[in-house]
Amino acid sequence: MVEILNRILENSKVAYRESIIMDNELAEDKLLSIISDSKYLIDMLENTQIKKTTKIRNAMHSDNRSEAEEVQRIYRRVPLWLNRPHQYNHKILVAYMMLSDNNETHISVSSLEKHSDIKDSSKFYSHYNQMKIISEKNHAKVFTEENGNVQLWKPVSEFIINEYNKKFN
Repeated sequence: MVEILNRILENSKVAYRESIIMDNELAEDKLLSIISDSKYLIDMLENTQIKKTTKIRNAMHSDNRSEAEEVQRIYRRVPLWLNRPHQYNHKILVAYMMLSDNNETHISVSSLEKHSDIKDSSKFYSHYNQMKIISEKNHAKVFTEENGNVQLWKPVSEFIINEYNKKFN
């Protein structure tokens, strides 16, 4: 089973690179969802029930890119997300900013999901998970999660708050 998922993951990565070349945002989003879900399933299958939560959390914080590179990526992407209300990243980030009162109040993942206006739970989690990791093909790390509570990632929290306020206040 893990071998099959690894093949799906590798093929999805190849297809993702092609979708970037073709400038097909829908295909990019769908393939990122497949990549994220495949990684999640692989982790679940490889870990025992007791270690599962810890290993998944560690995988979500893999460091394929330096924090400085990730911060630069966020500086490029967050302003774009805030101007594209149809995108899932926009919906998740804006819902977070409204619920948390600009990162002043802790909110739960379930509350964020409920208020994000994304009807399909798997789509919400696929995009949300990509917004809390540092990896080669993530969306950009803007969140951290601890005990089910979501916060903006500290190195970029001030930038995100400023960008959000410029756009919506």
